[in-house]
Amino acid sequence: MAVLYYATNGDCWVDNSGWLDFSQSECDWFGVTCNDENIVTKLGLNGNNLIGSIPTEIGLLKSLEELWLFYNDLTGTIPSEIGSMVNLESLYLNNNQLNGAIPSEVCALRNDADPPGQLVALFADCSNEDIDGRMERVKKYIPVLDETE
Repeated sequence: MAVLYYATNGDCWVDNSGWLDFSQSECDWFGVTCNDENIVTKLGLNGNNLIGSIPTEIGLLKSLEELWLFYNDLTGTIPSEIGSMVNLESLYLNNNQLNGAIPSEVCALRNDADPPGQLVALFADCSNEDIDGRMERVKKYIPVLDETE
């Protein structure tokens, strides 16, 4: 998680309480939620002035269920490595400066994919080609709730 801190200018975050203080558990760092086994299950760093690119190492957080990075100043593309987060249920990347398509590896996490993943909601602003082939800024919301529930 230190890579995320450095890649997104952590010294300038609105709240970076506890980050990189290795005398305490990562579970005590601002925006980090852990389960009873002290495994990180949520990163909630929305609206925290993250500036830079999402590092590919984010994919190493295999137990992550929620990744909330919306309302920051993140740039670049969505790392395909997020697709290795097989427990991910919600991914919020909207209201950043991201560009490019949502990687197919990420879309494969959807709970209506074959085989089904856990991802229930995905919010991201990405530049994508629209139906006419023009490049424009679009807000992507992929509803993946099972309508039979």
